[in-house]
Amino acid sequence: MAGPHTLAETENLVQSRLSDMQLDFQAMAVTSNLFRAANAVRNHLERTVLAPADLTWTAFVVLWVAWIWQTAETRMIAEESGVSKATLSGVLSTLEGRGLVTRRRGETGYWTAPWARGRGVATEALSLLSVWALENLGLRRLDLYAEPENEASHGVALRAGFERGELVRSGIALRGRRYDVIRFTLSG
Repeated sequence: MAGPHTLAETENLVQSRLSDMQLDFQAMAVTSNLFRAANAVRNHLERTVLAPADLTWTAFVVLWVAWIWQTAETRMIAEESGVSKATLSGVLSTLEGRGLVTRRRGETGYWTAPWARGRGVATEALSLLSVWALENLGLRRLDLYAEPENEASHGVALRAGFERGELVRSGIALRGRRYDVIRFTLSG
């Protein structure tokens, strides 16, 4: 029983409510039973194998996908694991904190002298540095942070191939004060 009703009761109720439709009830019953069996296996695995290791099903799937596709981008790991990138980020942070995964990521930034601004110097330098870092340091991701109101810096990051990410509240500490920043990311 998967609740207060037996499987037979559930199937009979479904058939009576949908009897006027042209549906393959046998195929529906097979699909329902496969789903129930898969769910029972998953629940058993979660209780007997994953719970003692303090892992969730999602964490296990992410570990498996990351292990199989070792050089995968986070976008692909999220897609293969069936989770959003935001969920994946949280799961990976937890797994990384437990020493189960190592994310190879770096952080970069730039500052341009006033007399050199508007000439493409920052974009060119960031592009060259980013390619070199991803190819030679074994990094899979580069992060870059910019103040929300610094549109010129946003443009540099975007022209260098970075993707605009989320606003990180109090993401940077400078001279004893915390500032909001926008994270830009480039994956290798």
